[in-house]
Amino acid sequence: MLAFKGMVLSSIPSKTQKSVESVMLRNQQVFNRYPIRTFEDYHLISEEELNEILLNISDLCTEILKLK
Repeated sequence: MLAFKGMVLSSIPSKTQKSVESVMLRNQQVFNRYPIRTFEDYHLISEEELNEILLNISDLCTEILKLK
């Protein structure tokens, strides 16, 4: 999640900004349950939670695409 630190959301609608922040927060809550130190540690995340992360991101992408 450090890759997104300092990301500027001011150029997108307020509702979408809130959605981005919400998805990032929900995904971070999943990541916080695991001791991730290296790339290989991501294999520790359960399949169910990986699917949750993907669904969160997919829903967000759908919302962003509707902005066009």
